[in-house]
Amino acid sequence: MNIYRKKQIWKYLLAIFGLLIIIISFWYTNQIARKIAEDERKKVQLWAEAVKNKSRLVEITNRLFKELADEERKKVELWAEATKLLASENTQTDIGFLLKVVSNNTTVPVILTNQNLKIISYRNIADSIVKNQNLLQKKLENMKQKNPPIEIIIDKQHKNFIFYEDSRLFTELKNVMNELINSFISEVVVNAAAVPVILTDSTRQNIIAYGNINPGKLNSPEKVNRLLQEMENANPPLKIHLLNKTHWVFYQNSELLSKLTYYPVFQLFVIIIFILSAYWLFSIARNAEQDLVWVGLAKETAHQLGTPISSLMAWIEILKDKYPDENSFQEMEKDIVRLNTITERFSKIGSAPEVEKVNLNEFITQNINYLKRRSSKKIQFIVNIPPDIEVQINRPLFQWVIENLVKNAIDAMNGNGKIQIEAFREN
Repeated sequence: MNIYRKKQIWKYLLAIFGLLIIIISFWYTNQIARKIAEDERKKVQLWAEAVKNKSRLVEITNRLFKELADEERKKVELWAEATKLLASENTQTDIGFLLKVVSNNTTVPVILTNQNLKIISYRNIADSIVKNQNLLQKKLENMKQKNPPIEIIIDKQHKNFIFYEDSRLFTELKNVMNELINSFISEVVVNAAAVPVILTDSTRQNIIAYGNINPGKLNSPEKVNRLLQEMENANPPLKIHLLNKTHWVFYQNSELLSKLTYYPVFQLFVIIIFILSAYWLFSIARNAEQDLVWVGLAKETAHQLGTPISSLMAWIEILKDKYPDENSFQEMEKDIVRLNTITERFSKIGSAPEVEKVNLNEFITQNINYLKRRSSKKIQFIVNIPPDIEVQINRPLFQWVIENLVKNAIDAMNGNGKIQIEAFREN
């Protein structure tokens, strides 16, 4: 009793210790996961704040560039107007002032042609274009599409044309602004925080750019609307202004942060599976140990019974020789043989059964005759088995089966009825 109690106490202590290890491990890993999640969330917040600040910077820069561009545009218009006045026959404006305005042009590209559009001269054109007549002609074609030419009347039959375009400074400002906006969009959608991002126009329907998103989620309007709704539910979209147009930045938590949300559930699931598996393996080992104990006990019991059974069989033989006319000794001998068979069953528990070929009719008839003498007289036994059927069986075990079946049948009919045993071949 003390040994059993100590064993139970040790089991409880080990179970409590294992439970404490699991709880501490679960708590510690959750703390780490929560810390990582907080860091990821801070990255997303910092990224969102950086987008807001940079969008304001882009907006201010855009406003500044627009003012500079307007100034350059005014210069071009002033130069064009002065050139027109100089070319006019009836100008009453100060010629010196007009010449100063025209001669101070160092940024506006200009091409002078005759009435047949043959290039006469040019100014503020890149050297790489001037050296190539094809490029220069192409430049002239571009100027035709941008601004109407200024006519210079030479006489009644001849006139020249001055073609011009935006100043180089204005063009460079526009290119720099476009690069700045493209860089801003690229930094928004391809971000270090690995945040899924969608940039839309003011309608919130048309996607301008996106990043860290599987393209398969954007291949239909329904999927786009569903994803935008999910992002809006996760975080309010950011409103930004680019080139005087309103845009919206939709974003959600990074993939790592989303996975960490489900990490505690996954960890708990793994721990439960581990505990159940350990319990199952422990149960198998315990049952196997118990089976070994029972096998050893059965074999030891059979071994201990073997000696007195052998002695009883010897005494029966002596009694049969001494009293040859006594029939009761034969039944006693059958019981001892039966007891020896039972002992043999116990001795072979846990071992592979050995089979042999026997005549099924003779074997079952012999066992039924034994059981018939020890059953109620109200039980009728009928054996209907062909005499030529031979089967491979283990005698003690099959005899055990027949005995259990017959005893169960007798118990079911309350000691009164008929038991019929039949066997036949199957092709």
